[in-house]
Formats: sequence, C-alpha cells, structure tokens
Amino acid sequence: MGVLKEGDPVNLERSMTMDKRLDGHIVQGHVDAVGTVVSVEQEGTDWLFEIEFPAEFETLVVGRGSIALDGISLTVAREQDNRITVAIIPYTWDNTNLSGKKPGDPVNLEFDILGKYVLKYMSKLYLKDQVNSRTGEQKNVGIQ
Repeated sequence: MGVLKEGDPVNLERSMTMDKRLDGHIVQGHVDAVGTVVSVEQEGTDWLFEIEFPAEFETLVVGRGSIALDGISLTVAREQDNRITVAIIPYTWDNTNLSGKKPGDPVNLEFDILGKYVLKYMSKLYLKDQVNSRTGEQKNVGIQ
C-alpha cells in the first residue's frame, strides 16, 4: 500500500461466507512477501506475468498451485526457483488492477495457506523445526 497514490485502482472483493461453495483457494488478505513484475506478455487473449520473489519463499510455490497477487487468486502456470508465471484471463485483466502493471512494479504475494499449514506440520513432525514455517526457508537441509 505504501506505493499507492490517491486515485490508484485497488482490488476489493467481499469476503466469502462459510455457507458458500469454495471456488478457487482461500485468500486471507495477508502479504507474505513482495515480488517484482519481471515481464508482461500477451499470448492470444491472455497475459503472462512473470514475477520474481524472495528466494526464501521458494518451497511455498507449487506448479499448478494457488497464489494471490495483490489479493487476486491465481494459478501458478510455471515455477522455477524464485520466479513464477501466472496467466491472466481477459475477465481478470479487465476487472483488476493487473492491467496497469509493468516490469519493475511491486506486487504483493500471499502464498497458499494450506501449503503453509502442511509445511509447518511436516517441519515439526520430520524436520524438528528446521524449516521456517513463515517463509519455508530451510535452516538445515537434511531430514533428521
């Protein structure tokens, strides 16, 4: 929010109620990390966004998994090291602030909460607290 100016578009959506069908993934509205837009390329009717993020969050990203960019639930199309590519469909392009993003712009990232819970549980069970459950960063590479 620190880079926004008065009049800049933001993404707002009403919260889902627990009596409704979940269509997508759970977005809590927390910012886990700030990434940087590396490239924006149109491919057919879609746009491909390549995002770079801090390397300590790599273990929280799964190809075809979920991630939120500026509060928008998206699917990771490709992932390699600390970079992801997401495909933006025309509806999302037309109805969010992503259409105004360009290379070098910051983007707020929220990693999938289920993945964070699994990582924390597995680190307690198998790694004896050798993984930072917030970032996924390994403190010690071997399973003990």
